[in-house]
Amino acid sequence: MASHLAPDASALALEYTSLAANSYGRVACAALLSYDYLLTLDKEVELFWNWRSTGATALFMVNRYLVMILRLANLVGFMPMPDQRCAIAAKIALGFTLLQYIPWAMFAALRAFALSRYRSLSMSIFLLSITTPAVNISLYPLGFTGYYDHIFGCTVIDPLSLALSRKFVIICRTCFLVADLLLILITWSTISRPRIVDSVSRGYTGYTSGFTLADVLLQNGTMYFFVLLILHSLHLILSLCSVHVALQSLSYGYVTVFTESFTALLVSRFLLDLQEAHRNACDADFEEETEGETSRAGTLIFERVIGSHDSSRDS
Repeated sequence: MASHLAPDASALALEYTSLAANSYGRVACAALLSYDYLLTLDKEVELFWNWRSTGATALFMVNRYLVMILRLANLVGFMPMPDQRCAIAAKIALGFTLLQYIPWAMFAALRAFALSRYRSLSMSIFLLSITTPAVNISLYPLGFTGYYDHIFGCTVIDPLSLALSRKFVIICRTCFLVADLLLILITWSTISRPRIVDSVSRGYTGYTSGFTLADVLLQNGTMYFFVLLILHSLHLILSLCSVHVALQSLSYGYVTVFTESFTALLVSRFLLDLQEAHRNACDADFEEETEGETSRAGTLIFERVIGSHDSSRDS
């Protein structure tokens, strides 16, 4: 929860309205992630816990549980505590908030490299995706801290002015949009048109039985792109048009809270579907059948980097 010191009663009332919306948003996100966790726990156990640990396991666990712990820890902030303890908790929470962007950036870079095989393009997408923590880390030397509010619990004090925070939001969200746009263009240009038409005609039901890695990369990647396109665009528009405190906050605006939660959810689902499609491909021995098309979209570095089996590949 972010706070900018308000000079008058009306600004103070607006700030408290912002903090209330922020608090409700955090509770809602914690509930959403907990619900999704219960829905997908059986697939997680089947696809990750019952196989040898790999890069996929590490990436999935960090993405899933770092965000989950962070959102549940936000609820602890409503408990009474001294200002000094709140200040320490706020700084620790900011650190974990920034850390959650690293697995997202790594996953984006891996997708780009697996599809394009261009290290420079993959690195560019990684750097674009890592802009938010790179910018937000400047909050520490600028005086980022927290205090205990009797209504909203442990509340952080954002040291940035609204004008500067708005500029940073524009930079961060624009970089995200560019990275997502590059990723979807790589996906659409790499996977053949017949594959796209066939995949779209079958639709996406949330289950990957019978889907290849190319199908998952296409359908999950497209859904990922459009959901985050809406959220990042919404954040940009609201930041440009509003003086609402919680909308302007660089790290703690409630649009950011929802964006981070949906990103974590989508990445977890993406990895689950990739893992299931890869396992199905190995079990059915699809390598020879799909070798022609998979020369680019299928040899996926996911086999070595995040794969969980020792077979070669699938499309």
